[in-house]
Amino acid sequence: IRGRMDGLAIEVGAGPWPEVTAALAARLDQSASFFRNANVALELGPRALAEDELNVIAALLHKHGMALALVPTGAERPFQSALALGVTVTL
Repeated sequence: IRGRMDGLAIEVGAGPWPEVTAALAARLDQSASFFRNANVALELGPRALAEDELNVIAALLHKHGMALALVPTGAERPFQSALALGVTVTL
């Protein structure tokens, strides 16, 4: 997690999806008030998330008072998933 001019960037690392989401949840729980009201750019790297997986992240961010605002990706699957959720996406 790092700061940007327009909010936060969260880079999703490698590993099993349940472990990745659990690690992110733990990190957000540690600093919940610090991140509140932030717009988040979710950087997926080579990971190709399905819509339901992206929904998990969006719900987790919402729970902590944050909004998924941007998904920059080079893969078609997360591009389509982000569009389906109404999230801004760049290819």
